[in-house]
Amino acid sequence: MVEFNSEWYRKLIENSSEKVSLVNVIKELLGKRTYGSCLDIGLGLYPFFAQQLSSNFKKYTIIEKEKIIATIPKNVKIVYDDWEDIKLNDKFDIIIASH
Repeated sequence: MVEFNSEWYRKLIENSSEKVSLVNVIKELLGKRTYGSCLDIGLGLYPFFAQQLSSNFKKYTIIEKEKIIATIPKNVKIVYDDWEDIKLNDKFDIIIASH
């Protein structure tokens, strides 16, 4: 069995254009407006979307089942839980789900 190398994967994501392209499209759709809230489902190895998009929202919530150590913007909250099991009472203006 091959062991997952998180550092290699992080470098792959940082140096590929997939998430950058997604962020660019999302920013174009959002425009210069500030929205109330965003739900980001599945953080991955680090808060890429939150770092790029949280300034467009008053509140940015990430649902992630694995504990991570990362620097996150001030308006970002991480909820450690499984997306399939969590019960959310909040409503969100935008929802992001990406691998």
